[in-house]
Amino acid sequence: MKIVLTGGGTGGHIAPLSAVARALSNQQTPPHLHYIGEGSHLEHRMLSCGDRLLCHSVMSGKFRRYHGDSLWAHLADVPTLTRNARDAVKVMIGFFQSLWLLLEIRPQVVFSKGGYTALPVGLAAAVLRIRLITHDSDVVPGLTNRVLGRFAAETACGFPREGSTFTGNPVNPDLRSAPAAGWGSDKPVVMFMGGSSGANVINRLVFGNVDRLRERYTIVHITGQADLPKAPEPASDYRPYDFVDPATMGGLLKSADVVLSRAGANAIADLAACGAAAILIPGRHMTGGQQLRNATTVTDCGAAYLLREEHLDIDSVTEAIDYVYAHQQQYRRGMEALDRPQAAAELATMITGGSNHAS
Repeated sequence: MKIVLTGGGTGGHIAPLSAVARALSNQQTPPHLHYIGEGSHLEHRMLSCGDRLLCHSVMSGKFRRYHGDSLWAHLADVPTLTRNARDAVKVMIGFFQSLWLLLEIRPQVVFSKGGYTALPVGLAAAVLRIRLITHDSDVVPGLTNRVLGRFAAETACGFPREGSTFTGNPVNPDLRSAPAAGWGSDKPVVMFMGGSSGANVINRLVFGNVDRLRERYTIVHITGQADLPKAPEPASDYRPYDFVDPATMGGLLKSADVVLSRAGANAIADLAACGAAAILIPGRHMTGGQQLRNATTVTDCGAAYLLREEHLDIDSVTEAIDYVYAHQQQYRRGMEALDRPQAAAELATMITGGSNHAS
């Protein structure tokens, strides 16, 4: 059996694909796996492309729109309109590249995790009438999977949603099995993370207030690659990282007393797998308001503390940290209740049609 995995643009799409690929490879008779993406360094770093997962690349492009902007603001934003027009051409080219690749690979199934990279691949699969399965991590489906869902044989989701199979979001098993990192700190350990690309707003707050934060906490800071050069010098109570592998991430999350994080669905899945006491800071301009919907869903059930970006300053952050630290067991239990440890295995079974035997 041949299976094509697709999805990407950010680590939030690629990390779950890595977990699903692992679950497929662990089946009794593993299928032949291919990944079609944009050929980025992040993809190769997170997916471990090689003999067990053959990686291919096609062109694609984003449709940029910003949550909260008015229709007039969109129409007046000429640079964004120009980039969208350019990227529409890239999607068309990627569609024909995908047709060629799928005709060459001849897979039985294409599995889309969403993200702009998946659009030309999924459309090509629909034209060739290859069985298409989609999975959405967020409460609100992304644009790519909303389009591809019209052609999908099955759709799955990370949060319960009518008309879709609820599996939860897959998490890398290395993150789950990692032991807690030992800090030996007599201060609360507070972790700041902004997703695979970092988060400028969170980074600027930490950089500008690092001395004040270090007076009270030991800081673990995932900056993203672009902002690491701006970080203060590492110290016993300030540890900056640009990117960490799943095992390291698991150890850091389990060792932290409080975690401040963006509200991407896969970040939330990682927090749930590690039972973290979390403060969620949804990106205010993220496409479709997805992070705000994710954060609201999680915080409404008492599993995390919501801190809106427009209220973000050093005083609101320290107040939130101290509150969550004082109630961390309550938040840990709430987050653990969201965990779906069998998500990757359930998706692997869905993709192979319920059989562990390749054909």
